[in-house]
Amino acid sequence: MVPARVLPMLGGRDLRTFVCGSDVVDVAVLKAHTVYQPPYDASHKTVKFFWEVMDELSNRERQQVIRYAWGRSRLPTGEDAWRTSHGSSLAFRFLPFAGRSGSPDDSLIEAHTCFFQLNCPAYTSKEIMRKKLLLSVTEGLASGYLIA
Repeated sequence: MVPARVLPMLGGRDLRTFVCGSDVVDVAVLKAHTVYQPPYDASHKTVKFFWEVMDELSNRERQQVIRYAWGRSRLPTGEDAWRTSHGSSLAFRFLPFAGRSGSPDDSLIEAHTCFFQLNCPAYTSKEIMRKKLLLSVTEGLASGYLIA
């Protein structure tokens, strides 16, 4: 909530950023608010591929990834905004993909928007990670619904 005494000091853009979050996706902020499930951790090859790809994407593509994972395209602004009304902290969840057997390179990334979560196969290269991430995001968003 925005205190009434503060509203006159905010322009339209400031108010939108305060309420909706920044339109610039800061990968470092997202990374700082990410939790992993074993065997994934910050040093896992798949996780490193993901963050390298995220660093290389345009801001629009990053927004699409956030929207695919969460149902909205902006991250919270400021540390307080990462706390829920229940007092817990919001986190981006990056988990292993537990889908079908076979080559991980044959699977797409699965999103669970209610949990701000991606389930990612252990791709064999950064190039495959990029291709599959963008395909997952564009197909998931273009279909008119988010995969959950």
